[in-house]
This record gives sequence, structure tokens and C-alpha cells, in this order.
Amino acid sequence: MQPELSRKLAAIMFTDIFGFTALMEKDEADAMKKRSRYKEVLNKFHKQYNGEIIKDMGDGSLSVFTNSVDAVWCAIEIQKEFRAPDHIPVRIGIHTGNVLFQHGDVMGDAVNIASRMESFAAQGSVFISGKVYDEIKNQKDIEVVLMGKFELKNVSVPMEIFAVSNDNLVIPKKQELHGKGIQVSEKKTSLNKLLIIAAVSLIILTVGVYIYKKYASTGTDDFQPKTIAILPFANLSAQKNDEYFADGMCNEIQTQLSKIGAINIVSRTSMLQFKDTKKTMKEIGEAIGADVLLEGSVQKSNDKVHINMQLIDAKSDKQLWGDTYDKDFKDIFSIQSDIAKSVAVQLKANLTSSEKKVIDKRPTENLEAYNLYLKGNYLIQKVTPEDLANGFKMMNDAIKLDPKFALPYVGLAFYYGVATDFYMAPSKAMPQLRIAAQTAIEMDSTLPDAYEYLGLYNHWYVWDFPKANEDFKRAIELGPNVYFAHWGYNIYLMSTGQTDAAKKEGERLTELDPMSAEAHAWYGSVFYFSRQYDEALVHINKSLSIDSNYPFAHYFKGMCYIAQGKYAEAIAEEQQAHNLFAAPWSQGRLAYAYARAGNIQMAKSILDSIEKRSQTDYVSYDVVASVYVALGDKEKAVEYLNRGANDRAGWIVFLNVDPIWDAIRNDAKFIAILKKIGLR
Repeated sequence: MQPELSRKLAAIMFTDIFGFTALMEKDEADAMKKRSRYKEVLNKFHKQYNGEIIKDMGDGSLSVFTNSVDAVWCAIEIQKEFRAPDHIPVRIGIHTGNVLFQHGDVMGDAVNIASRMESFAAQGSVFISGKVYDEIKNQKDIEVVLMGKFELKNVSVPMEIFAVSNDNLVIPKKQELHGKGIQVSEKKTSLNKLLIIAAVSLIILTVGVYIYKKYASTGTDDFQPKTIAILPFANLSAQKNDEYFADGMCNEIQTQLSKIGAINIVSRTSMLQFKDTKKTMKEIGEAIGADVLLEGSVQKSNDKVHINMQLIDAKSDKQLWGDTYDKDFKDIFSIQSDIAKSVAVQLKANLTSSEKKVIDKRPTENLEAYNLYLKGNYLIQKVTPEDLANGFKMMNDAIKLDPKFALPYVGLAFYYGVATDFYMAPSKAMPQLRIAAQTAIEMDSTLPDAYEYLGLYNHWYVWDFPKANEDFKRAIELGPNVYFAHWGYNIYLMSTGQTDAAKKEGERLTELDPMSAEAHAWYGSVFYFSRQYDEALVHINKSLSIDSNYPFAHYFKGMCYIAQGKYAEAIAEEQQAHNLFAAPWSQGRLAYAYARAGNIQMAKSILDSIEKRSQTDYVSYDVVASVYVALGDKEKAVEYLNRGANDRAGWIVFLNVDPIWDAIRNDAKFIAILKKIGLR
């Protein structure tokens, strides 16, 4: 193992020989023979399934695998071998999660949970956690049964345990399960405890009613919020130019709350439409599916800030919490932290120690650098060429003031992510994106967006799909409510053909950002890539009902129409997409639509225009290749695809799933390109 401390996502397996001490007492020679055979079988199948035995405890072992599927198959084969005439009573438990490797050892919560899983297993059985089940449930040849939900020792959240039920594996009776924990449904309370609880509850209830009647609480007693949305903060500053500060405060508090796993938060883009709205809180809550709304106003004057916050029950329009902060600008981080924690209390969200640490962390001690970051982030999010350039400069200026300030590096990664494929060659943009994202992680390893951008780099540019998967999962782990983290993972799952998982992530996008045209369009794209065009159009049309000018919605709608043979409608959609994009990429897709419609002259005319444009602008050659596919010129298509692959063109990762390439999918040269990318 690596001598340095490193964190990785891994599947953890615990095995042991059940009742080995009793076997030794009964027949020491036979017990030692079984242990020798046990080690022989373990080594054999760990080698076959790329596992590594980290600890050998004599009659037990701890091992790691790069993925859950290999770990489960290894366990199945081990138990099948031990069910042979030389029966060895082995039990196995498997969990997956982030673990720390150091000096040949492995540590972390995932290790403890795997150990607890194994303690409940019976001899001849394989028990897996709910997380492992989520990763193997689409494996047709692996069968499982749910054993129930358990509170495991020293694990705060109850967890489901499944038993692998393939042939020759033991499925113990649920009532016979015993281990380091207790089945949730089996928890019992003695009569004395119940009487004490009842008495205390009566006292609390009596006092509570008295207090309620006397002080008339503004909240509702049965309030159990599930989803929160943050309205754009009002800018009350005298200077119009201070709009960036109100926007920045809203974004920072959204980011803080997004890192709390127990809170479900609507993405910020869905809330922008409600800026200066005249809708009631109830109307807004119903429109986006939120139980509570956080609204606020921000005023900045020199080095002073005045921030007013209110948390509102969207159904009753009652205030649940409110506070006003009149402080110096230097206290801005403590204000943000206090607001996030106060909201969490009202939402009954119990913060973990790591979540508290992240929320309380000061991103920088240089307030001038922080102010520059807020201004820069406000600008680059507008995504116009001028604003991108100015925002890019401010991010760099912030870094000059504090080179260890992580957030501006995330801003630079955003800039290069927007630039690549549209007006900057991937070979120029993506290495810079990687440097920015990696530097951000080195400065602050708790930033989900930094891992998201690193995932995009590994996915789109270097085609290191396992590493990209690890990065995206880490981003979601750090920010379970961060829309962008789920968006990147959704794209990854689609491009690698993991359709069911991609649909699940696509649906999650629309939950996090229900009023986002982008979320619905990309959810629809999953069905386009799956050749389910009618279903794709349902979600794409939903996207256009939210924003009729979202270009990718028009693009995917046009591609669905092409697949359905509706060429006139397809050309109209691709023309609209190009009007909005105005990039060589969208121009090439318009040429593809004309070629599929049989208008060869127009398709070639557009190709000539793109060729001229390539003298000054970056052109993604995989788009040119798609036009030649439609024209029936396989040689030219493969030639440009190879050029696109050499350029590391972003959309080339969809080669294995995009219907565009169906006409040449079985061509040997096309398959060779897939292999080159790592998609075969």
C-alpha cells in the first residue's frame, strides 16, 4: 500500500471463520487445516477479482476492492467453494465508502460498518449494506433479499442489510440474526421505562401547553419541514454596484446549507425567477415544492453590513425564525455560519461534527480577497464574454492577495469549463481547469465543486472513467444538495451507458432545481440517448415551458425529431439552437439536420462555412464528423472523429450512446476509436 495518507472510494470486505475457537478446542489439527484452506481460497479469488487483503487476522481478514461488483462476486465464489465437502463455516460482510489508506492499513467509517455487517451474517452467507446494493442491483446474475433495517453499534444512522441469495448461499431467518447492533423493529422497552417516559412526556406536554398559551409561539407545533428554498436577497445598499454583495451572500448561505445532508434544498437557479416577485410565499412554495422559504435583505455601507433574515412556513405564511445582524464586514463569516446553523435547528436537521466544522470554517482571513471573489463570481455566472473576462481577472486578483484562498480557484475552474469546446480548445482549457480544481482541493478538501470540476476533467478530457466516477461521488458526498455535482455525475452515467442510474440522477436534478430549464432538458437527454424519444420530448418540452430560449432544449428536441423522421421540425429546432449558441458546435448540428433531411447542398454549404471559421475559432471536429455520417461518407466521418479524439473534444465521450453514430456503429474503425477512448 501507499506509504502516504490517501483517501479512496473502496468496497470493504470482512470475512471470518465462524466459531473458530470452538473448532480449535474440538480438533486443533482439523481447525488448522481449515484455516490453511480458508487462506488459500481467499487468495485465489481475491486475485481473480482484483481484491487486496489488507489484514490477515488468522481466522479472519479485511480486504478492499475498487468496486462493489467485484467484491460481491468474490464473496459469492468464496462461499461456493466453502460449501463443498470440506465445509468451512465462513461469514462475509461488505460495505462501500471513502476510506483512508496509510502504511498498509485502512481506516474509516466504511471499515467499521463492513465489520458490523459481517457480525450479523450467518455461516455460509454474504451480507451487504444498502450502499453496496445500490451499486450491484442492476447486475442480473446477483440476487439479494432484504433482511431489515438495523441500528449498528457506533453508527448513528440505521442501515438496511441485504443477504446475497444466489444458489448455495445461506439465507438465515430474520428472527435469528444477532450481531453488533439491533434490528430497528426489534427494539423493546421495559414496562418501567415506558411508565417513566409517559410520566416525563406528560410533564413536558403540560409545561409546553402552558408556555404556548402564554407566549403564543409563531411556529406550528407539528411542523416537519422537508425542503427549503432561498429567495434572492434584496439589495438595500445605496450603491447599485453592491448588488454583487447581496447576490454573494445568498449564494454563500445556499452553499453552506447544501452541505448539510439532512436538508433538501432547491437549487438557486430555480429561485432567480422570484427576484422582486409579487407572488405570495404560499404560491412560491407550491410552485417549487418547498415547505419553507428563507428570505432576506442585505445592506453594505463601507465596512458595515446590515443583514435581515426570515424563515417562513410556505403553507401558513408564518415566521418560524428571524434575526437581524448589524456588524462589521470582518464578521461576515460568523454571520453566514450563524444563519446556516439557525436554519438547520429550525428544520430539525442534526448537524454532524464534520458538517459543523465545514460551516464554521473561515475561507480566508483576507477580506479584500473575499470581496474580490464575490464580485468575480457574480460576473462569471452571467457567462457573457465580457463578464467572464472581468470575473476571471478578479479571481486572479483575489488569489494574488491570498494564494491559499480556495474559492477563487473554483471560479477559475468554472471559467475554463465554460470556455472549453465553445471558444477555447480543450487542449488549452482543460489542463488549466485541472490545475485550478486540484489547487482548490489542496487548499480546502471540503469543496464539492472542486471535485466536480476534477471529475469533468477526468471524464471529458483524459477519459479516466474510474477516477471521474470517484470524483463525482466525492462531490456528491461533500455536497448532497449541490445541483452541479449531480449534473456532472448524470452526464458521466449517461456517457458510460449506465442508463438506469443516469435516469435516477436526472430525476434528482429536477428535484433539486424544479424550475430549471437545464435540469429538465438534461433529464430528457437521458431518454434521447436511450432511444426513448417520446419520453425525452416530455421532459424537453417541460424545459422549454420554463425557458423557451434554453439552447440545449432546442438541440435535444431537434435530435429527437431527426430520430423520428420529422426533418422540417428538426431543422427549425436546430436553427433555433444555433441562433442562441452562435458557435461552430451548434452550426455543425444544424448541418447534420439538413444532411439527414436530404438537403445535401445546404449541409455542404454550412460545412464550408465551418471550415472557414476554423481559421479563427475553435471547431470541435466530432461535430464535423457527424455531418459526414449523415452524408454517408464513412471515411471522412472516421477521419474527423479521429481528429476530434486527438483534440479531446468534449462531446466525444457520448460516442457509445449517441444515436448520431448508429449508422457507423459496427464499423471496425469506429470501434477502434471507442477502444482508444476507453468506451470498449
